Amino acid sequence: MPQFSVDSDQIIATSNVVQAGIERLRAEAHSLTAQVNNLQGAWAGQASSAFQAAAGDWRTMNLQVDAILAALGQSLGSAGTHYAEIEQANARLFLR
Repeated sequence: MPQFSVDSDQIIATSNVVQAGIERLRAEAHSLTAQVNNLQGAWAGQASSAFQAAAGDWRTMNLQVDAILAALGQSLGSAGTHYAEIEQANARLFLR
């Protein structure tokens, strides 16, 4: 039979730290994207076309990273909550 030990408070605390980090990353990515968008009109020609393609890649990758981080944060939060609820339910089984 598998054995495990979980500190749900630590999982929830880590989830909160991850969420705060995600928000900081989103703000920084938004700022960088604005700078990149402003630069797109700075020149024309082949270099501009290549830059616009790279900027498009940046936006695509940024969306992917954001989605992955959001899923990680949500999973951590859910795991911590579920473990805490299970522990409380198990404790109630033995109340007199």
